Amino acid sequence: MARFIVRSLISAVLTMLIVSAALFFFLEVGSGDVTVKILGIESTPEQRASYRTQLGLNAPAWQRYLDWLAGSDWRAERAVGLPLVTVRNESTDEAEWWAERDGELVRWAMRDGELYQLTRQADGSSVESPADVAWQEGENGASYFWGVDADNNAVMWMRGAGETVWVRTKAGFRKEGDGPREYIPLRKGLLRFDAGKSLQTGRPVSVTLWPRVRNTLILAGLAFLIVMPLAVFLGVIAGINEGTWIDRVISIGLALTANA
Repeated sequence: MARFIVRSLISAVLTMLIVSAALFFFLEVGSGDVTVKILGIESTPEQRASYRTQLGLNAPAWQRYLDWLAGSDWRAERAVGLPLVTVRNESTDEAEWWAERDGELVRWAMRDGELYQLTRQADGSSVESPADVAWQEGENGASYFWGVDADNNAVMWMRGAGETVWVRTKAGFRKEGDGPREYIPLRKGLLRFDAGKSLQTGRPVSVTLWPRVRNTLILAGLAFLIVMPLAVFLGVIAGINEGTWIDRVISIGLALTANA
């Protein structure tokens, strides 16, 4: 019996993995350029390319599938070189990603070619100061630094060569300089109950999904509490009056209800 249960569980897990992979790659092939659907057809190729990079859509499909399933923090930690942790934001009730360094939680931002460090305080606020970091030497002698930005991404900045990025706001598109060159959107993955961020709302899927699941469970529970006692009562009445017109009315009524 135990062996049968284990085999059934393994089979169910493998089936779900195969189905999730098939759906992911079918959407990958059939959805086209998702940035057009997000930004609209009036967006320019430059804006779409910038947004694609910010969303991590320039990564290979298999890499994005693994990020969605098992999380991207594993490989982001290797790039940043520091442990990455999540902390709940009291005002939005959403998780924020921070790098843990010397017992402090830090993020970074670049403005006017200068890199700044944001250190999280006990009350949830952050204190800004000039960043004291070690820049790495890359190709052609260019210096780069991997860190965590304020939008829950692990990003790579280039010293003196910030990228031009387009940011979508309620008022439209805003062009910004000193942007990162590479992005790894941070997520824990579905296996750790993090389905990622909605491309439509820009908020975590779990935040918008849970209230709907909760309401569905409440409605299903109420329906069960009403329907089950009524079904038992009608079943008893039909059994007591087997073969009579009462039995036939109840049977026909239940059959019509089930087919409705």
